[in-house]
Amino acid sequence: MNGEDLIAAFANFPVAFGQPWQVITLTPIDDFVGTLKKTNRLMMVVIIGLTMVELFFIYFASRRLSRPVENVSRQLQEIEGLNFDAPARPP
Repeated sequence: MNGEDLIAAFANFPVAFGQPWQVITLTPIDDFVGTLKKTNRLMMVVIIGLTMVELFFIYFASRRLSRPVENVSRQLQEIEGLNFDAPARPP
């Protein structure tokens, strides 16, 4: 037809009909799984969007948590170098 995939169902006429005929029903596959395909695409877009938002929050949370650790590390380096003149930075 228009390049769409089809499903074929075959059914024999009853023997009493007297002819060895078959009925063939062709139905586009999208009639069965079209909604599922759309839902899958929507889910992928939502997952990608949520992942981007999550990465944004992880980045800023990690920066906020790492600053105090960096300050302590700097202070320990000053103590290790026996440099007590450097003022401690507020947290």
